[in-house]
Amino acid sequence: MCYVIYTGVGREQQVKKLIDRTVPRELYTRCFYPYRHMRKKIAGSWADIYEWLIPGYLFVITDRVAEFSVALGSISRGGRYVRLLGGGKSGARAAVNTGSEATGVNADTAFSPVDPAEEAWLRRMLGDRWFDIAPGAGDPEEGDNAVADLSAIDFDENDRVRILSGPLMNFSGNVRRIDLHRRLAEVEVPFMGTLQCLRLGVEILVRDGEE
Repeated sequence: MCYVIYTGVGREQQVKKLIDRTVPRELYTRCFYPYRHMRKKIAGSWADIYEWLIPGYLFVITDRVAEFSVALGSISRGGRYVRLLGGGKSGARAAVNTGSEATGVNADTAFSPVDPAEEAWLRRMLGDRWFDIAPGAGDPEEGDNAVADLSAIDFDENDRVRILSGPLMNFSGNVRRIDLHRRLAEVEVPFMGTLQCLRLGVEILVRDGEE
């Protein structure tokens, strides 16, 4: 199952390295932070860049969440540094302290995986392999992270945007707007109990004979 770890913005990479180095690999099958592939104009030329898709969060795939939370507590600096997010029987999506008091936690009542609707859009955006990988098969290297790729778009005969390929193909009903000047699309998805607006990169395909 997929769970969410809150790290704070700017600490995603550091926390992932600590998890890969200190948490026993048999307790989880994958820990990753998703990127988004963007195109930005730098010094007059379009360049490929990669940014955090959801800053401040990691995703972990585990069927041993109680044991994982205890191991996570060893790098949580008293519960203030890293938090495994979950919910109680009431369904509230609250932050759960992962300090030493986590010993003996009941995974069924203290932690809840991401909502099925949330996992569905994550799978559509990032690919199934990030969630279905076999235990022990993942490479815990820094570069082993999911990427929401560019979506290719062009225009029909009435100058309406057409989505040709990429993640936006699966999110046409969730697109709030497409900023052609900045080469990005804003997509609204549910995340941790609220609607979040994520930005995805787009690439404008040029028709033959056009510049």
